[in-house]
Amino acid sequence: MSSHLKTKRNKPPRLYPSLHLVEGYKGKLIIDSDRSDGISFVNYNELDSSLEIYMSVNETEIFDGCNLDYEQIEIPFVIHMLEIYGNDKNVIDESFLIIENINVPYCEFHVDLKEDIFHLLIRSLNSPIRSMAIHLEYCQFKWDLLEDKDTCVKLDILFVYASPFNAMEVVNGVNVLFIEGLKVSVPSLNFMEFSHEAFLLSQIHNLFFYKRSVFDKNGLRHLTEYNVTKEDVDICKECEFRRCCFDSRKVLNRSDGTFFYQSECNYNPYIAKWKGEEGYRTLAECGVESDASGFSIDHERIAEINEELWGED
Repeated sequence: MSSHLKTKRNKPPRLYPSLHLVEGYKGKLIIDSDRSDGISFVNYNELDSSLEIYMSVNETEIFDGCNLDYEQIEIPFVIHMLEIYGNDKNVIDESFLIIENINVPYCEFHVDLKEDIFHLLIRSLNSPIRSMAIHLEYCQFKWDLLEDKDTCVKLDILFVYASPFNAMEVVNGVNVLFIEGLKVSVPSLNFMEFSHEAFLLSQIHNLFFYKRSVFDKNGLRHLTEYNVTKEDVDICKECEFRRCCFDSRKVLNRSDGTFFYQSECNYNPYIAKWKGEEGYRTLAECGVESDASGFSIDHERIAEINEELWGED
């Protein structure tokens, strides 16, 4: 009997089926879907020797075979995430009619007044909602919003914008994220999903826009960006976080059919650095340009920077 076991694809079985390796321009990411976690690195010798499960991961072939070769198909539009913009109880009440009628499991509410939060928290208790997020400006935030644990049972995260500081707190099981600046968010490690489902779904859909609809005073509309994957977008296609990133930025389309983002991400995949880390450079400093006119990259400039940062040729 042969000692070389093969699968139906004539490939050896994967040593760790829950591990998925995603390689970027410079960095690498191991997604551990069993633990809903991830470990990012540049060189394999950086892996912690105490993590025995990772130490034998030294060849990309170990991860081969995780792509299920999904076909690009039009999905029947079932609302998985409903985003609600409203500054009065009428909009909130109307949104709950939709939520209850078609059993929407996940919701994000953008509200202007803390009084509206109390109202929607009560409405959510007997609704099909399994998890929700609320967006609120800092000037309307009060800690007493979260003092009743039973009322907040379906609230997963509270985004507090225009805050004088950046911070993360957990109160009665609710993640409270204080954010400086505007409501437009860019990727961070707080918005990564290290799951097998996200890994597979990201290959055919945009994780953030998938089955997402918006309801406001003008009614209900479905978002169409869900079929634009990270593999389709300049810069993102070369990022190791592309299989787990929930990015709310609007995807823009050039006249030649290629895609890009107007604003710059917090992570630079060409040098494997997050904004705020020592050695971080902007895309422009690395010789990378991506806008409505097109995409260009200076590989020699990037190589020089990586040699300086990582001591490599």
